[in-house]
Amino acid sequence: MQNKPYNSPAFNLYKAYNTLPVPQLHMQQILLFVHRYVYYRHLLPAVFVNYFHENQAVYSRNTRNRTNLHLYGVNSMFGKKCIKFKWVALWNDIPTSVKSIASFNKFFKKFLKIICQASIINNVLHKCYVYAIH
Repeated sequence: MQNKPYNSPAFNLYKAYNTLPVPQLHMQQILLFVHRYVYYRHLLPAVFVNYFHENQAVYSRNTRNRTNLHLYGVNSMFGKKCIKFKWVALWNDIPTSVKSIASFNKFFKKFLKIICQASIINNVLHKCYVYAIH
């Protein structure tokens, strides 16, 4: 593939094709959907209109996490794989400076810039693997 040796690191192939590894592509699509939900809910199918809830809609207290999506508790490993848990956990873990970007294109560009930073990969992507495995 690409006239590279068989034992070439996969990272070099992803870089040559200007793409992300599959787990990061999966996380990207999840976060792009949640961004659409938060800022462009009216463009989504009607089934998603009330799919997630912000903490301020659930709690009357004014906390620093009031604009995060509400993460409902789960009692099983199956519950951790559900969209309402896994996707909200990923969204809540990205930096507020990125979550607060309303423009879809600006959010996407900023997300692509930070996805390769070690802090995001270690914090968010690790949770994505943990939620997917369990």
